[in-house]
Amino acid sequence: MKLLVSVRSVDEALAAAAAGADFIDLKEPSAGALGALPIETTRAIVAALRARPGPPCRISATIGDVAPGAAREPVLARVAATAACGVDYVKVGLAPTALPLLDALAHCDATVVPVLIADAGLDETLLARALAGPFPALM
Repeated sequence: MKLLVSVRSVDEALAAAAAGADFIDLKEPSAGALGALPIETTRAIVAALRARPGPPCRISATIGDVAPGAAREPVLARVAATAACGVDYVKVGLAPTALPLLDALAHCDATVVPVLIADAGLDETLLARALAGPFPALM
């Protein structure tokens, strides 16, 4: 079994890593279901986790909630900025109507984990495309 722990600070991240977490997930739940931490905080957490002794852990971070119908370029810019912090995975929430965005994410330089938002139902086409894509995981 693998353990994922969501954190919002360097102290929380180091405590989770010391406790044996396999995945450290950077997010700010008070900013939404997939609320993002400030880029500076993400960068600081990644640096602290990479510098600590002990077994490495995988690091994921969200880019913040993406509104349905959001323009692709700003989302891709947020993905690139988050990836540049050194995380292993960038999580991006996708509404059922986000097929064009999913296709763009499949061709970006970051390792993206799509998070399908199913509050209003699940789009079978979006699910099938995500499963067939180059993504290491799907949530």
